[in-house]
Amino acid sequence: MIDKLIVEAPLNSLSLGQVSLNILKSLHKRGIKVYYCPIGQPDLSAHKISEEFKLWLQTAQNSFLRGFNRKLLTYKIWHLNGSHMFPSDRRVLLTFHECDSGTQEEVNIIKNTDKTFFCGQYSKEVFGDYGLENIDWFPLGYDKDAVFPTSRKFNEDGRINWLLGGKCEFRKATYRLLNLWVKKYGLEPGQPWINDKKHFLHVAIANPFYNNPQLQQLHAQEMNKALNGKRYYNVQFYDWFQTTSQLNELYNQIDIDITGMSMAESWNLVSFNVSCLGAWSIVLNATGHKSWATNENSILVSPTSKVKGVDNIFFHENAAFSVGNFWNFTDEDFYDATTRAEKKVGQVNEQGKKLCEIFTYDKMTDDILFKIEKM
Repeated sequence: MIDKLIVEAPLNSLSLGQVSLNILKSLHKRGIKVYYCPIGQPDLSAHKISEEFKLWLQTAQNSFLRGFNRKLLTYKIWHLNGSHMFPSDRRVLLTFHECDSGTQEEVNIIKNTDKTFFCGQYSKEVFGDYGLENIDWFPLGYDKDAVFPTSRKFNEDGRINWLLGGKCEFRKATYRLLNLWVKKYGLEPGQPWINDKKHFLHVAIANPFYNNPQLQQLHAQEMNKALNGKRYYNVQFYDWFQTTSQLNELYNQIDIDITGMSMAESWNLVSFNVSCLGAWSIVLNATGHKSWATNENSILVSPTSKVKGVDNIFFHENAAFSVGNFWNFTDEDFYDATTRAEKKVGQVNEQGKKLCEIFTYDKMTDDILFKIEKM
């Protein structure tokens, strides 16, 4: 039985930081002695955590350099890029990958771990084609401390609230989805609601990695094209959310989510969380989505082709990491899904709410620890 280990992981307001936090919480509940080695500067300001856990985590971090040794198992939560370095000789990696192929560098890093767990079953299948046997997959879980139903009511005027979330990037088809939505539902000042249906799009796509003038200018240009150079009074943009509670307030407004039309995902926490709250997400039936999204809990769209996964920002051709293709869809299939989704408005997604019990971080942690102990 594992009673102590090293955890190397980031803690911040991004999805990866949220995943790491929940895994650490589960390890804490199991009484496992953790030596915490942070990746980057830990920042817990976005999360609600108890003082008791905060003290435990600080102790785990302070004791790392005094207590770690090369024979302890390291439980690393990070991208493949940067996972060639471990603070011990026993190496377990929890990682994330979206493309449909692997590079020589990625394959070699995996070969040099004792076990690599991919988020979502899709990536395990991708790397299994390279003959790798030391691989498995893990699901993400419902974080009840960050995502939960609220009693507060919003916009009680009968409007249908749509969501486009996640970090803005080509892989997530962000600009394209925004453009498709405003072509069908966008209203310029003075235009009446469509057939008395008050469609309203909430856009939470701030990307903190667009932090230089060149990328910001590119983003502004692409956004202008997506919006056809117009302003729409039924589209609202949000800045980066500083806390999970602010994001949860937004999730609780939503009737239909279109974030699930991302062309490549390990899991897609936005669509998953909205579904857990009983709303409906339009989901591309590909990549990591297939690990949790079904015809019963989502509005599924079948992919029709592939597109080269190159944006020259996060994904580059002939690079050492994240090279391959994404799954694509047609405009017609997306619009068909929006029509199907409209018919679901007012119906609680009961199968979506069941995801809260099916996928938990405690179950995920127990499963990984069990598999590690058998190595």
